[in-house]
Amino acid sequence: MPQLDRIYNILSRNQKSGITAARLAKLAKVAPSNIYKRVSDLRASGFKIDRNYKTVRGRRMVVYSMKAAA
Repeated sequence: MPQLDRIYNILSRNQKSGITAARLAKLAKVAPSNIYKRVSDLRASGFKIDRNYKTVRGRRMVVYSMKAAA
Protein backbone atom coordinates (compact mmCIF):
# COMPACT_ATOMS: atom_id res chain seq x y z
CA MET A 1 0.00 0.00 0.00
CA PRO A 2 1.61 3.22 -1.06
CA GLN A 3 -0.35 5.27 1.50
CA LEU A 4 1.00 3.22 4.37
CA ASP A 5 4.53 3.45 2.99
CA ARG A 6 4.36 7.24 2.65
CA ILE A 7 2.91 7.69 6.14
CA TYR A 8 5.48 5.32 7.65
CA ASN A 9 8.37 7.16 5.98
CA ILE A 10 7.15 10.55 7.17
CA LEU A 11 6.57 9.34 10.73
CA SER A 12 9.99 7.70 10.89
CA ARG A 13 11.66 10.98 9.89
CA ASN A 14 9.79 12.92 12.61
CA GLN A 15 10.44 10.65 15.59
CA LYS A 16 11.61 13.24 18.11
CA SER A 17 9.37 16.23 17.47
CA GLY A 18 6.24 14.49 16.23
CA ILE A 19 3.96 15.69 13.47
CA THR A 20 0.37 16.89 13.44
CA ALA A 21 -2.30 14.89 11.63
CA ALA A 22 -2.98 17.76 9.22
CA ARG A 23 0.70 18.15 8.32
CA LEU A 24 1.05 14.39 7.93
CA ALA A 25 -1.95 14.35 5.59
CA LYS A 26 -0.49 17.15 3.49
CA LEU A 27 2.96 15.56 3.18
CA ALA A 28 1.57 12.08 2.44
CA LYS A 29 -1.02 13.47 -0.01
CA VAL A 30 -3.80 11.68 1.84
CA ALA A 31 -7.13 13.01 3.09
CA PRO A 32 -6.98 14.01 6.79
CA SER A 33 -9.78 11.57 7.63
CA ASN A 34 -7.65 8.71 6.25
CA ILE A 35 -4.68 9.52 8.49
CA TYR A 36 -6.43 8.14 11.57
CA LYS A 37 -7.27 4.91 9.74
CA ARG A 38 -3.77 4.44 8.28
CA VAL A 39 -2.10 5.11 11.64
CA SER A 40 -4.40 2.50 13.14
CA ASP A 41 -3.34 0.06 10.39
CA LEU A 42 0.34 0.74 11.13
CA ARG A 43 -0.27 0.11 14.83
CA ALA A 44 -1.99 -3.17 13.97
CA SER A 45 1.11 -4.11 11.96
CA GLY A 46 3.20 -3.79 15.11
CA PHE A 47 4.66 -0.27 14.92
CA LYS A 48 4.74 1.80 18.10
CA ILE A 49 3.07 5.13 17.31
CA ASP A 50 2.20 7.56 20.09
CA ARG A 51 -0.62 10.05 19.95
CA ASN A 52 -0.29 13.17 22.07
CA TYR A 53 -2.26 16.37 22.22
CA LYS A 54 -0.82 19.85 21.83
CA THR A 55 -2.67 23.14 22.28
CA VAL A 56 -1.78 25.89 19.82
CA ARG A 57 -3.63 29.22 19.93
CA GLY A 58 -6.44 27.64 21.90
CA ARG A 59 -6.94 24.73 19.50
CA ARG A 60 -6.19 21.17 20.49
CA MET A 61 -4.19 19.23 17.91
CA VAL A 62 -3.19 15.57 17.62
CA VAL A 63 0.55 15.00 17.33
CA TYR A 64 1.86 11.60 16.21
CA SER A 65 5.35 10.29 16.88
CA MET A 66 6.89 6.91 16.15
CA LYS A 67 8.95 5.20 18.79
CA ALA A 68 12.21 3.51 17.86
CA ALA A 69 12.20 -0.27 17.82
CA ALA A 70 13.68 -1.76 20.98
